[in-house]
Amino acid sequence: MNHWLLKSEPDVFSFEDLKKRPKKTEPWNGVRNYQVRNSMRDQMQQDAGTAPERMAQRTTAMQLRAAGMATMTNAFGALYAVLSPEQKAIADQNVGMMGHRGMGFGRRAS
Repeated sequence: MNHWLLKSEPDVFSFEDLKKRPKKTEPWNGVRNYQVRNSMRDQMQQDAGTAPERMAQRTTAMQLRAAGMATMTNAFGALYAVLSPEQKAIADQNVGMMGHRGMGFGRRAS
């Protein structure tokens, strides 16, 4: 579950103001850009639902990510096939190992 910390200027709504609220919460209405506001609202609502629903959402997101990685792998394989030996050596040296954050680029520290 995500938690959202949204900033307000102390002279507009302070931490002391928040502590005075009965449930120690307050709706936030400080976004003036409607596209940003809608995007943030949608992201915050994505975590709504039961635990199985959230697990299904994450599973779908991971499947989409895997499909994207497969597309990238195929495209990179086609590109690699037409590189010269020197270019392949550079690619071999600079495209890192897969990690928990995705494909790394650049040399790894030993």
